[in-house]
Amino acid sequence: MNVKNNFKNRISTLLVFSSLAFSISGCKKDNLVETSLKSPPGLALKDNMLSVMATGITADSYYLVNSLPAGYVRDGSVDYTSYVQAAVTKYSNIVFPGFPILVNNTGITVGSNKTISFEEGSEIRLKGTDQGGYSIFRIYGASKVALYNPVIIGDRDSHIGTTGEWGMGIGIYGSSDISIYNAKISKCWGDGIYIGQQNNQIDCKNIVIKDAYLYKNRRDGITVIGVDGLLMENIYAGYTDGTLPMTGINFEPNNAFSEIKNVRIINPVTENNGKNGIQFSISNMMGSTDKFIDVSIVNHKDIGSPRFPFKISCAPAELTGKIYGQIDIVNPDWHKTALETNLYLWLGTSLTNLKTTVSSPEIMNVAGAILPWTDTYNLIMKAATGGDITVTQGETVPVVEPGPVVVPEPDPVVVPEPDPVVVPEPDPVVVPEPDPVVVPAPDPIIVTPPILTPEPIPTPTPIPAPSFFAVNAGGNSFKASNGITYLADNGFSGGTVGKSSKAIDKTTDDVLYQSARYGNFTYSIPLASGTYTITFRLAETVIKGAGKRQFDILAGNNLLVSNLDIFKQAGSNTAYDVVKTVVVTDGMLNLRFNTDVNGAAVSAFHVVKK
Repeated sequence: MNVKNNFKNRISTLLVFSSLAFSISGCKKDNLVETSLKSPPGLALKDNMLSVMATGITADSYYLVNSLPAGYVRDGSVDYTSYVQAAVTKYSNIVFPGFPILVNNTGITVGSNKTISFEEGSEIRLKGTDQGGYSIFRIYGASKVALYNPVIIGDRDSHIGTTGEWGMGIGIYGSSDISIYNAKISKCWGDGIYIGQQNNQIDCKNIVIKDAYLYKNRRDGITVIGVDGLLMENIYAGYTDGTLPMTGINFEPNNAFSEIKNVRIINPVTENNGKNGIQFSISNMMGSTDKFIDVSIVNHKDIGSPRFPFKISCAPAELTGKIYGQIDIVNPDWHKTALETNLYLWLGTSLTNLKTTVSSPEIMNVAGAILPWTDTYNLIMKAATGGDITVTQGETVPVVEPGPVVVPEPDPVVVPEPDPVVVPEPDPVVVPEPDPVVVPAPDPIIVTPPILTPEPIPTPTPIPAPSFFAVNAGGNSFKASNGITYLADNGFSGGTVGKSSKAIDKTTDDVLYQSARYGNFTYSIPLASGTYTITFRLAETVIKGAGKRQFDILAGNNLLVSNLDIFKQAGSNTAYDVVKTVVVTDGMLNLRFNTDVNGAAVSAFHVVKK
């Protein structure tokens, strides 16, 4: 079989990205090394990575240490969340100091136009929590953010509770032009990196993750819910275990708003994850409109996955929309999967319009023997129980430039591109039948870019913090009868959304009470320092009976409401408002909704300065 022409065209030019040009060698054993992890995890891999170490530090960078309190400790034993958040909110270019800093489950919210660099020795540790969901760094609805060399350690070893699976190292939600370089993220209660949606509708765009090391996270190394434009390069995701899916790199759309487009993954290594190496579970993205998937994965190496090194699954319902497109897997090395019980690739889909190609695969059995081509081909085709798959022994070819993926440096730092490297196309090779012609791959081309000193970033004029906030939890923007416009749900971490169509008594603003956020969750709201009145809008639309839902509401560590039972106070489908006073002293109001019985709930709330 021949590799299809559109795939050849797509990968026939040299990748030029981040001022780095290279080609993929046809010599598999020189590409990536086997990692035993007997030494500190990932060292063998990292030494062999082709990368450009970068930093966002400039002459005008603000050093976070200047915002820490007098007498601060350098051993990560004291919670400095509020001090860190205030600095990240105020300054556009921040440098974290070269020692551990402890933060709590509120995490750090990163807004637009931010550059954050981490000095050598820097480490962000999460204080042990009983919360099932958090984002240690949360990028929500933001654009033009770059993180350089973050080291993040979750609370897996110190977690207090047993429920939930949504504790993220870096959570990116409905954001664009986000770049993460040389991240090391380990031991999170959920995923190392989560690429999700804003308001369960807006996908991320133009995301770049380079030289990431993701180790011993509990759910996934990286999860992708929806994205248009994603480049992952030199990713290690290993030893993920604890709660399903337990996969190194997992694409799992949540709904029909999700897209998986313009995705390029280069040199990923997945090792000894609890289930799978790389996984696509795409059923949830199907709906009434057609979808197009575009994915290329080059030089995937999986070691010891107990289930599948690579899995594609979709159980389509009887819907009008179809899924079209291509998933190209080039030069994979799938090593030491248990041959007797598992397949090296599982294609569990009946989608005939979604094409899968596997080019130049190498399979090693548990005994360490490389299988001959015939056995390799037969094993992979054994997985073709449905769908459309093409497997070739073809030559290794260069990687395509991922056109739609744009990686702008955060404004106003401008790093000029060096002159592009042009690699002339080789003369066509005629392959007579029946004798095959072996075409050697070109030698790798490595171009080291010059070290550039970016122009200093001028210190921005501080923007006054707001003194008002209103949000419709779990719902869309809505102007209420009191004249307040409640924004679409934002600023939250954790929880799930529920909606009702039932009429709500004792209000004319039914829409405001018909959606809610449930579970254990937080809201982080930037506000000017001062005293505020906060009004929580509540309605019990699910549970009937007193004592069946109870929860607490806290502002920081201050208890505002204890053992609240909405049904006991107001009955079913009836508006019930709770008004409290809160004081903001550090530029951020952190609200926590903690479950006592059967999940906390809030429909909306607004905060007004007195």
